[in-house]
Amino acid sequence: MRKILDVTLDPLIGLWLEVAPGVSDAQTDFSVGVLDAEITAFGIGPVGGIPAKSRLAYPVLGIKGEFAGKAFSACAAKNSLNESTACFCKVEGIPHGIFLGNYLNEEGMNSEVMLLPFIVND
Repeated sequence: MRKILDVTLDPLIGLWLEVAPGVSDAQTDFSVGVLDAEITAFGIGPVGGIPAKSRLAYPVLGIKGEFAGKAFSACAAKNSLNESTACFCKVEGIPHGIFLGNYLNEEGMNSEVMLLPFIVND
């Protein structure tokens, strides 16, 4: 599975991550999380720029837990993501990794998750 990842760092709006599945890996729902940082807002929109408005289906923000031995913060929604539609996440802190998975099941868990760890010099 190839994923699209882009970063926007702006002194006025902060750090935003853009995450989308690659060509032929469309998802009908999603969750996105960061390791050792916090997602404080999220939305969906066209790949290539943070959307001014976003309509989310069954959004969940503030998911917390542990993944790969690190604390994580995540969000989820039942919107489709594909090579032209991405999830945009506002992040506080310096993330040590990011993951993209499916929407949460009844127990609040994911059945499919792809982790991209970052190399961070603290």
